[in-house]
Amino acid sequence: MELLYGGSDMQYENFSFGNSIITYRMMILAIMLGIIIAACVAFYKKRVPGKMVRALHEAGANCPERAKTLAELGLSGEKGVIYSLCHGTLRRMLYSAEKDAYNEKMRAELEGGKKIKIVEYKPDPARDRYYIPGDREKEMAKLFAIRGNGIMSFILTVILCIVMTAMLFALVPWFLNLIDGAL
Repeated sequence: MELLYGGSDMQYENFSFGNSIITYRMMILAIMLGIIIAACVAFYKKRVPGKMVRALHEAGANCPERAKTLAELGLSGEKGVIYSLCHGTLRRMLYSAEKDAYNEKMRAELEGGKKIKIVEYKPDPARDRYYIPGDREKEMAKLFAIRGNGIMSFILTVILCIVMTAMLFALVPWFLNLIDGAL
């Protein structure tokens, strides 16, 4: 535990964090952990939601008439994609021909003077046909391109974070003592 909390040699007369429990080592660990978590999220987004976006782009599903089901895209067994379509990123990013029809039906009933209870559309990934609107297709294809956040990038990020953490653990006390000596 001394590694995280420091000891008596971690006290600096001219520099304080304002709280004796929080040390520079804890702050460095928190930043590095944040970077590793961000790398995990980026890796997941490229692999799971990205798989669906790339499949729609390759199939040319850029309007309701060209919309595709998960089965047509070969993704019917992908649990991560299904979850993302129901509750995650893809629910907000992709369009569904069935959702468009449902919204149009609700709009027509409201304009017709009917008093109805508006209920949000519940996606059915097994049945719904999805598409990327033509004006957003290139942007989303570029955003979810497989290049850039592969497993090697993730491993390299983790290794670099560990090396940087070790270097900062060694250099920060030296640097702070250097500043103390100059004052």
